[in-house]
Amino acid sequence: MDTFDRYKRLKLRLQNGNINNILLNSIGIPILWYNGQYQLGKDNVSILAPVIYIEMPTDMKIDYFPRGLQTVRTAHIKIHILSIAPYKSIDNQIQDHKIEQHQTLIDDVHNLLNGFEMKTDAGKVITSQLILQGIAPMKYRSSFVVTVLDYVCEFYKQELKSV
Repeated sequence: MDTFDRYKRLKLRLQNGNINNILLNSIGIPILWYNGQYQLGKDNVSILAPVIYIEMPTDMKIDYFPRGLQTVRTAHIKIHILSIAPYKSIDNQIQDHKIEQHQTLIDDVHNLLNGFEMKTDAGKVITSQLILQGIAPMKYRSSFVVTVLDYVCEFYKQELKSV
């Protein structure tokens, strides 16, 4: 089942910051496909910060139903939020401010994605609502702080009948 279309819709949701025609804080930072960019042991990796990485599910069990309906019952979408936090071992105003900015970004992302249901341009539902399943505690990597939000939903696809 194609995950790229769903990735593009998530990215658009975060970039536009639009819920029911009410404009919320759009996420004014880069949003990229996650492929382990900031993980330890990666060579020749340039890290942007702040940045959001969207990790789409890779191992999906597809269930088939009558009339060509396909579903993935538990699709995990992970949102990696990476921010600058240069003084992780020092308690000071600069570090506090950076962590507050990071927490505000987490809240903005959650407000935009929690309960979000993706639809095609024709209005067909392609996912159930995104439900937050867990938040990993902040982890420090060099001069960065990372938080991962784990959302779960169902993917839907209707097969087109051949004529």
